[in-house]
Amino acid sequence: GGPLGRRPRQVPGTPATVKAVLEVGAITETVNVASSSELINTQTPVVSATLNSDQLNRMPTPTRNALNAVTFLPGINTADINRESRINGLPESFVSITMDGISNNDNFLRTTDSFFASVTPRQDAVEAVSVVTAAAGANVGGSGAVTINFQTRSGTNTFSGTAYNYFRHPSLNSNNWINKRNGEPKNDVKLYQYGARLGGPIVIPGLFDGRGKAFYMFHYEQLKFPNSFTRTRTILHPSALNGVFRYNVGSETREVNVLSLAAANGQISTIDPEIMSVLQKIQQATTTTGNVIQNSDPLTMSYVWQSPGELFEHQPTLRIDYNLTDRHRLSGSTQVIFAKRDPDYLNSADARFPGAPVYRLFTSTRPLHSISLRSTLSQNLVSELRGWITALGGSSSFGDPSTNGVQNFADQGGFAIDFDANIGLTNWHAENNRSWRSAPTISIEESLTWQKGSHSLNFGGSFLHVRAWEQAQQFVPGINLGLNTTNDPARGLFNSTNFPGASAAQLADARDLYALLTGRVASVTGQAALDPKTNRYQAFAPRKREGYINMTSMFLQDSWRVTPTLTLNGGLRWDVQLPFTPLNDTMSAVTLASICGMSGLGDG
Repeated sequence: GGPLGRRPRQVPGTPATVKAVLEVGAITETVNVASSSELINTQTPVVSATLNSDQLNRMPTPTRNALNAVTFLPGINTADINRESRINGLPESFVSITMDGISNNDNFLRTTDSFFASVTPRQDAVEAVSVVTAAAGANVGGSGAVTINFQTRSGTNTFSGTAYNYFRHPSLNSNNWINKRNGEPKNDVKLYQYGARLGGPIVIPGLFDGRGKAFYMFHYEQLKFPNSFTRTRTILHPSALNGVFRYNVGSETREVNVLSLAAANGQISTIDPEIMSVLQKIQQATTTTGNVIQNSDPLTMSYVWQSPGELFEHQPTLRIDYNLTDRHRLSGSTQVIFAKRDPDYLNSADARFPGAPVYRLFTSTRPLHSISLRSTLSQNLVSELRGWITALGGSSSFGDPSTNGVQNFADQGGFAIDFDANIGLTNWHAENNRSWRSAPTISIEESLTWQKGSHSLNFGGSFLHVRAWEQAQQFVPGINLGLNTTNDPARGLFNSTNFPGASAAQLADARDLYALLTGRVASVTGQAALDPKTNRYQAFAPRKREGYINMTSMFLQDSWRVTPTLTLNGGLRWDVQLPFTPLNDTMSAVTLASICGMSGLGDG
């Protein structure tokens, strides 16, 4: 962090001592400067592991997300996907991710996705990453029991750079076993990932020569990921559309037509036209691509197909270092990630069937900006003042109304008809709501390091302001289908006499099939939001929740080098987190529900 352009590589977040010995010698002698580190660290109790840029680039990861490389370190368990990894068995909320000392966690996902960084650390833009798993100092704070500290590259007096392109294509892959079993081709996974980095002194010919004084590092990476995902949907057996209920008794498959049974007993036996229209669209969609497989339950079938999707991301990173004087160094970095998923396959919000018009898009803009001033105030006193802003002006939108033009429930009569409660069928639509959110954070912190004899004192404080908001909207009413087992006059039809040998679960399935085909509405649901300006509820309006938290911190720690092989470390930290303060313009919401009886959907 001194005034020279080329700095020794430092381990992020871990103190180090380099002992240099210079001895008087003859003019012809060569002065050798050597340093080494002992196998046993006698200076600090911090338990940590560090990966430098070379190690990050050698890691066998499928993407250039440097956070994925951390999962290879000891003590990190990945049972499912990388973003849900755990460290030393701790809850996911105990992990704190920082970039240049700035919090890089998504505050909405701290309890579920510990290995998700708001701004993805790119391999070529990262100098090193240090993972502190235990005994962190008092200067780290209470933001996490485990900290993952990334440090961006900085420029030097030498111009340097890279350019790369990573390419994946189905022609280079073999098919997986599940696709072979289902008769599906290889997934259409293509990856185009390219970028470049350039760094060095800031030089403007004839105007400014920043060698030894001003440096920059610029990195840009773009990712295009068109792909397909194997999806399995549950549909009705074609005969069920005509009212035929099929069920197994031992090794025998029996059939009872629920519509004929209802007609013979004077009950509604007309198929609801709105329901039948949607069921026929599902049956037609299954003939366009994919395969249909008979389930063990003869009433339903599995439809397996490859749902297409595309991910597009690009992220610029810029870092500037400027030596104001021999004692003061000003550094600043800015990173912004722009992401779009069409559809939002990561959250299983892609189209349920080929051609289904209702699915969800995802768009996100997540900026991160920091500035720091490192000052050598005296021979034994160093100050570091840091300020940062994250997510200000950015947000993540799950079905943003400004970009999602595919939300059209016209083919369902303007309703989101829920088949899921009926025999576990897959709905025609993917989502009935959308949401968008952001958690902008502003912080300023000061740290002083004072070398006093054999004591190394570190003390300082910080102020953190986190403001979070989240909006959501249900944009059409939901309809739940079902047969009222208390009041519906057709409820008595579903007994073991009319369905010989049927179990209680099979009788319930028969009721569900009858309710589905005749359009029996169990309930209509919706959401109303309170408008604080009028103090009145508005049906299907966006509801907003917003508030902020302030936190003030102070710390003091001492590293006392008692002997060359013994160091005592101690510290004290004081954190005050004020209560969450909701803002006055917050909208609350209530659920609207009406319980219906026998009315068919098509009958109004």
